Amino acid sequence: MKFQNAWRTTTQPKQGRRNRKASLLVGHQSTTATELARSSPEDPAREFKERGDRFMAQRQYRDAFQQYSETLAVRKAKLGEEHSLVADAYCVMAFSRQAEGQLVVSWKFYNLALEIQCKLFGDDSLPVSKTYTSIGLLLSEMRRYEDAILHYRMSLQIQETVKGGDRLSIAKINLSCGNCYRKLGDYNNANWYLKNALSGFERCSGDKILETAACYTSLALVFQMQNQYEMAFQHHELAMITRSAYREGMPLEIAAGYVNMGRCRKGQCRFEEAIELFRNALIVLLVTYGENHPETATCLVSLGKCLQEQDQIEEAMKHYHQAEAALVNSLGETAPQLVQVYGKLHQCYLKMDDTDRASSYKKKAKRSFPELKAGKEMGASKHATHKQTKESTKPKSVKGARPAIKRSNSAVAA
Repeated sequence: MKFQNAWRTTTQPKQGRRNRKASLLVGHQSTTATELARSSPEDPAREFKERGDRFMAQRQYRDAFQQYSETLAVRKAKLGEEHSLVADAYCVMAFSRQAEGQLVVSWKFYNLALEIQCKLFGDDSLPVSKTYTSIGLLLSEMRRYEDAILHYRMSLQIQETVKGGDRLSIAKINLSCGNCYRKLGDYNNANWYLKNALSGFERCSGDKILETAACYTSLALVFQMQNQYEMAFQHHELAMITRSAYREGMPLEIAAGYVNMGRCRKGQCRFEEAIELFRNALIVLLVTYGENHPETATCLVSLGKCLQEQDQIEEAMKHYHQAEAALVNSLGETAPQLVQVYGKLHQCYLKMDDTDRASSYKKKAKRSFPELKAGKEMGASKHATHKQTKESTKPKSVKGARPAIKRSNSAVAA
């Protein structure tokens, strides 16, 4: 394959968070934030902010939040409640809480910032647009995709109508909005926004390799969900070519590209090509993550399915057993992904007329997951259930139409 060595220039990802419990007392004066504000208001605020930024860079999010809280206290004491720097302090506090996984608290801080910005700059200002985008990203992380879309589109409307709107920001918002529509199953609107994003990145000056590759991948997934496998494969291939040009390499994205291309070929019943692609992905994942990782297990299952389709039962079983070991060692014996693995092993042993072992895996699944009904869920993919849920809840859309936007204060409220 032409991409086989594309990932080799990259170092392996960092494991865990370093110095998570680093003390805030190092170099920290005992003076309170209010006392510092009275004596020298700007320098202490800047010092706290920069210290918080350093903690964020080290992924010490709780410590960063404490420094940003000090920044907020200094700015409030000097500048009052309604000031742009106070709003900025709320935004960085929200971001640190979001990075720590406290999404509801983060949303609260973003809305406090938004309230101040609307009073200072008006509803149709670029600072308000930026905060709308941040809230949209947060809501996407919370899987509240419809609310996220509303905030993205309000931000987009401001960027497109106000003087000083940024092309790059518009393209990024289109990309985020398209991804939300894709996850809702609204592929017409997803396609519209993603193509706008791709066009926008191509018009932007400078190096936009990663953003362009992300657009190709998202468009490919839209085609893939509509069973347009050849179009999907071509876009995944474009994403791979684009990412392979990135100077640092991107092993995990390269592996995901191989997996998605393999799924496209599997959907076309071109199993030999799919097997080769899955094996390329597996090489990358083994080097990057090792044997005992959920991503490695997922790739092993996909490879096993293709081998099973070609009646290479023993080879398929070998990969299923490796996937089972990877999931048990990484997530434990109650990992939900094990249901599919047990189901596939059940099918393989039945195919080999080994009813005892087939029955043992069926019983093993029912012991580990007592909520399963007999036999019905064995081998069922969680993706099929997720797809069925999306189909039943996705909104109606008009082909090629871009829905109208009506902004109101209710959209701002948390």
